[in-house]
Amino acid sequence: ADAVKAFRQALTIDPSRSEPELIRKIGQALVQTHDYAQATRFYQEELDRNGGPSAVDLRRDLAKLYMRLRQWDAAIKELNHAKDDLQRDESPKAIQARIETLQELAHVHREIADTRGGMQGGAPGQIA
Repeated sequence: ADAVKAFRQALTIDPSRSEPELIRKIGQALVQTHDYAQATRFYQEELDRNGGPSAVDLRRDLAKLYMRLRQWDAAIKELNHAKDDLQRDESPKAIQARIETLQELAHVHREIADTRGGMQGGAPGQIA
């Protein structure tokens, strides 16, 4: 809680210079304190304020939170949005981020399949 307060205070000193890394640290601190509702709201507000290609890491962090909360559709939406934001950037860093995003998407789909398989008596990883 103290870390979140300190990060937020740093952000309010000069909101016009909201550094993406500082914003991510606030979101991650909220997740670490298990304040998932506040973390979700924080990420969504920041994405509304500072969306686009520069917010890909923020989108992926929010998607990971949704995965932790087993909110698969929301996770897929954020990961697809991140993937789309990276589509035009051919830099090595963007290509690496696209690969990681696609891996995370695959993980979500695997979790969905495992959940459905468990409900229907199928084997884990088996697509119904």
